Amino acid sequence: MIRELNGTRPLSVILKPVPDELLSSWITRHADFYGVPPLTMLRHAIPEATSLRQTDTNLGPTAAVHIARLFRSQSSTILAMTTSGFPQSAARLVAPRVIQCCVACSEQNSLRGAATAVQRSWIEGWRITCPVCRQRQQGTREGASALPSTSSPFEDLWVNAVHGEELIDQSLRGASVGGVSPIDIARLLLIRRCPKRSRHQASMVASPDVV
Repeated sequence: MIRELNGTRPLSVILKPVPDELLSSWITRHADFYGVPPLTMLRHAIPEATSLRQTDTNLGPTAAVHIARLFRSQSSTILAMTTSGFPQSAARLVAPRVIQCCVACSEQNSLRGAATAVQRSWIEGWRITCPVCRQRQQGTREGASALPSTSSPFEDLWVNAVHGEELIDQSLRGASVGGVSPIDIARLLLIRRCPKRSRHQASMVASPDVV
C-alpha cells in the first residue's frame, strides 16, 4: 500500500519532458539533475517503490497522483507516459529495454538538452515508425542514419507493415477488426512455436531400425 505523502514537496526545478518520453526516462533525468540515484528520486514520491521499471509497466492511479504531485504535473499526464494502460496482449509486445530509436527525434532531444531521454515508442515492439515525427524507427543494432533503408528484402512490404502498425494503434484505442483485436493477431504471429513430439514420434526417432 502506498503511504500518503501530504508533506512531500514538489521539486523546485522541473525538467520539461520530450515528446513521447517514457516515465522512467523522465524520472532518471531528474535524478541526474539533482545528483541522486533514480530509485531514490522515485522514492521521494513512493517510498515503497522497488523498481523504476514498474513505473512504466504497472503504475496505478494512486501512484500516478503521488508522482504527479512531486513533479507538479497531472496524474493523467503521468499515466500517458507509461504502458500500464495497455491490454495484456499489448503488454507482451513491450520490450524490457530499448530495442529501437528514432534518430531524428534523438537528435532533437539532444538539442533540447535531453540527450539521455528515452521515448516510449522505443520499447513498443510493434512500432516501425516514430509516432512523433513519423520517421522510420532504427533498430539499436542498425546504423545511425535517419534515412529510410531500401536494402531490406522486405522493402516492398513497407506500406502493408505501416498499415499493420496503424491497426494495432487503433486496437489500443478499443477498435477491432472482425471482432478480433489486431494486437492478438500480431502476438500469435510472433509466438515461437516448438510443438512437443508425441511419444510415438519420439520412439521412432530413438529407434534407427524403424523405417
